[in-house]
Amino acid sequence: MSVTPSTFSKILVGVDLHADGRFVSRELSRVTENAINLAVDLAKSNHAELVFIYVLPPQAIQLSHDGQMLMGEGDKYKSVYDDACEVLSDIANEAAQQGIKTASKVVFGKSWAENIREVLRNAYDLVIVGTRRLGPFRSRLFGSTGLKLLRKCPCPVWVAKPGELGERSLPILVAHDLTSVGESALKLGCAMARNFSCSIHVLHSIETEFLSSEQREERLKIVVAKMIRGHLASLNAQDLDATIQVDFGNPDEAILDYLDAHKVQLTVMGTVARAGIAGFFTGNTAEKLLPYLPCSVLAVKPVDFTSPVTLELDEYENELA
Repeated sequence: MSVTPSTFSKILVGVDLHADGRFVSRELSRVTENAINLAVDLAKSNHAELVFIYVLPPQAIQLSHDGQMLMGEGDKYKSVYDDACEVLSDIANEAAQQGIKTASKVVFGKSWAENIREVLRNAYDLVIVGTRRLGPFRSRLFGSTGLKLLRKCPCPVWVAKPGELGERSLPILVAHDLTSVGESALKLGCAMARNFSCSIHVLHSIETEFLSSEQREERLKIVVAKMIRGHLASLNAQDLDATIQVDFGNPDEAILDYLDAHKVQLTVMGTVARAGIAGFFTGNTAEKLLPYLPCSVLAVKPVDFTSPVTLELDEYENELA
């Protein structure tokens, strides 16, 4: 699926209405509100359509009568599905009042798989979801739904962390590996920097195992920085406040070290499919990084990426559930 970095026409927003043991809560979590606000901001600046989706878990069917779990008192009974549709419709209508074309839908299934199926059916430019901080350890930052979307969704996926989004004072980091998917990440990073009126940092890490001298390292660093400046120039990014840094060593370590040293609101990076295996990464850089990133992440797939998810439930999905 190709990426149009400078504009979006259709954005899918994954909304989580589950809270306090209830399948549907009218009190949205902070991270869900942040993801919605981010989507509204992008839709307004890009004149894009927003589609809000909530996926009720399979238990909602298993515990219901004929797929309809009744709730309420007296004569005011309605199903969990109806309640979810009503809440999601209210969210969509509030966004529509800001001049945005909106729609909403509630489905049953596994959240990550049904979000991807919606993308497969209706060609979205971007998926936005929120993630909860699941524990005190960095490896618990991204939940399984966010990780599976980042790994397997064919279009770009923005997983927004808890906290304020669109912090204009904080830069966007693009991890550029100098491949075509890295160039797509840079294009998307520049578009986001313009949208949020913030600076952009571009990072590339060079493996040092084949370098024979410090002098050669410095020459290579100059060459790579020049290449990145050329990519920025081809994107007409002269209006952006751009910082380029070239490091040496493992890319995953370089990115984490950079994030430790700088406050960044969003990391944009490419993912690369391993030859012959849909939905997996080569080099494991993205696979290693995703659970550890302390900021929001926007993952971009190569144009020939094939999602392992199909429109029908299959054995592959059951194994990964």
